[in-house]
Amino acid sequence: MTIFNEPRVNRRQALAVGGAFTLSGLLAACGGGSSGQASDAGPATAVAGGSGKQIDALSISVPQLGDLLHTTRAVGPILGITLLGMEPLVLYQPDGSLAPNLAESWEQPSLTRYVFKLRRGVRFWDGSPLTPADVVASFDVHVGRSTESASASYWTSVERVSARGDEIVVELAAPDPAFIYTVARTGIFSAAFARRRGDKLGSPSVLNLGTGPYRFTAFTPLSRVRLERNDGYWGRAPPIGRIDAQVLNQDTLLLGVQSGEVDAAFALPVSQLKSFTSLPDFALQNVPDAAVYKFNMVVDRAPWDDVHLRRAFAHAVDREAIARGVLNGADPATTLEPPTTFDGALPRSEVDEAYAELAQLMPAYDLDKARQELAQSRYPDGIKTEVLVMASDPNLSAITQTAAQGAAEIGIKIDVREVDENTYINAVYLRHTTDGLSIDNFGAGGPDLLNIPDLTLNSRNIPPTGFTNVANYESAAVDELLARASRLRVDDARRAQLALDVLRRAGEDLPYVPVAFPKVYLGVKREYAYAGFNAFWWLNRWPDQIVAQD
Repeated sequence: MTIFNEPRVNRRQALAVGGAFTLSGLLAACGGGSSGQASDAGPATAVAGGSGKQIDALSISVPQLGDLLHTTRAVGPILGITLLGMEPLVLYQPDGSLAPNLAESWEQPSLTRYVFKLRRGVRFWDGSPLTPADVVASFDVHVGRSTESASASYWTSVERVSARGDEIVVELAAPDPAFIYTVARTGIFSAAFARRRGDKLGSPSVLNLGTGPYRFTAFTPLSRVRLERNDGYWGRAPPIGRIDAQVLNQDTLLLGVQSGEVDAAFALPVSQLKSFTSLPDFALQNVPDAAVYKFNMVVDRAPWDDVHLRRAFAHAVDREAIARGVLNGADPATTLEPPTTFDGALPRSEVDEAYAELAQLMPAYDLDKARQELAQSRYPDGIKTEVLVMASDPNLSAITQTAAQGAAEIGIKIDVREVDENTYINAVYLRHTTDGLSIDNFGAGGPDLLNIPDLTLNSRNIPPTGFTNVANYESAAVDELLARASRLRVDDARRAQLALDVLRRAGEDLPYVPVAFPKVYLGVKREYAYAGFNAFWWLNRWPDQIVAQD
């Protein structure tokens, strides 16, 4: 889930954050510590085998759209549409690499300094030239205490952004190995257009102005964006003439696919997979999501400050049953991020060994042991508590109801209450005002293996300086491990070892009960092929990955 500090949050930004928590993905890339290679043809993107012919129009379903067509409102899956129009300096590729885009090259002379060389000859859709000043303005909008950007937390390390000839220089106040991914998720807009449009920028009547392969033509807040091919694009010719992206509820989505009106659907609902699988002209694929369904226990106040109560509850959660049944064959979780997060960072055998150790730290489903732990707590007769869930993710309720059955066996009574998104997000994330037990689907906001550990375990992410450390967990040892990792380059293997050390500490202290690692599902008409689908599809230039079948 995307992160920003509580003082900057309004309701819609919080909802944008919620979307990123739900759908995020895998570690895959290095490159932050090295120079990008110059390219005149634009970023290379792998595509499926097919005819290679242009696609006239594509109608897609996406899980989320913003209330404005603006980079300050774009997080998680919303970026999948925003970055097609307002493209970034560097592009995250399906194979996990980073490719030059509006920056023809970049370098990192030190841990706290990035230099991007701007590509020449690029123009906005209105014909005006892209300048370094546009990039500075597009970065500055996310920086500073007064910013309203939903991505502000990714920019907290930035001290200064400046133009130097055809270069953009970013200076950090402290090392941030994952900053290059922040650049990959940040679209560039026209500073002049933004000044002229003022508060109307990004609205349905004004839209926004970028340089990307697709230009915005129509926008309905939160529900629909239409785009058309930018025939004057500086790079490779965009392969799709028109894209119509909509947010559809589950029933409408199924009807749209059945009628043939929806060509592709990102993040298919797990509860309807059987219905989609039965459609002969619709092909499904899935990948592990760098996300975790987890229960959060506020450890700095009663009753969940009692470790025996926390362990009792953990023993009462049947993760295998939930993963297999509720989540349609997801993987049971015994820590905060899936092992695939470490792909490319450590040998698989080493990761497997570490995760076996982490599994030993997590209390296994065992009601007898749960009763023993509860007997050692301050609450031997049990407790009664309430857990809030949102209708927008029915898995939250289903998981909690299943866990509540086991918890009730030992005397922990859980009432499940469905609330609107605003109430949920304020109580769980922004204010931390739940009874102390909550559930969420928390995913990485970028492809860095320390993203989830840092967001959920670093004490700086406790209110008021942050809000994603929902457990209010504070450990000087964990903070130090995370600080050490921040002083290493993103491709330094020692960061992976530090991440595992952090996860071990969390397993011992148990501020969270991880439940399952979900998968993210894509459905595409069989007349098309989609190559390289990954949990960070929204950071890829995904239209380049779809081709018409022969």
